[in-house]
Amino acid sequence: MIIVDVETTGLSPFRHGMISVGAVNFEHPEEYFYGEGRPVAEAVLDKRALEINGFTEETVRALPKAMLDVMHEFYGWLVSQPPDTPMIMGGHNVGFDYYFLLETHKKLGLKDELWLFGHRTFDLHTVAHYHYLQKKGFMYAKTMGADYIQQKLGLPIEPSPHHALNGAVFETECFARLLFNRNAFDDFKDIPIIDNPWV
Repeated sequence: MIIVDVETTGLSPFRHGMISVGAVNFEHPEEYFYGEGRPVAEAVLDKRALEINGFTEETVRALPKAMLDVMHEFYGWLVSQPPDTPMIMGGHNVGFDYYFLLETHKKLGLKDELWLFGHRTFDLHTVAHYHYLQKKGFMYAKTMGADYIQQKLGLPIEPSPHHALNGAVFETECFARLLFNRNAFDDFKDIPIIDNPWV
């Protein structure tokens, strides 16, 4: 599984564009990717979205690489991963990242064979909610935002402004703890694994 996080110029993959891509190979977390580049020319820049990821209109337009180059680098990294790596995209609210990547792929006119991900995804929000139901019984959790999940697992909250590789790292760590009661990164090894974080 490849854990993916993207930073964008807004919420709509059709109106807005990607600025950065961060990814971690879940089975081999020492393998990771980060790239940032100018979004497609027609992308609308939403100042509120840029505040979240720390970019400005000026810094976005001044990025040295185009998103086309970043996408080629990302696909090259995917191809270089160990052969046992399933090309399933995972992440928190992963549909957001999936459709931004797919729409960017289409807008840039990239070849279909470069797209290695299937249509199935693995969502941290869903995994955390399932874990919650297992531990608490059938109760609806009012929130399952990334910050909430990280706090409940004893992790620090992802630093702000958001950074795509940080997002992928924190999501990978959450998946490892929820699915396998282990941690993924040495940076978090001193934080205990909590059997029932939802109490």
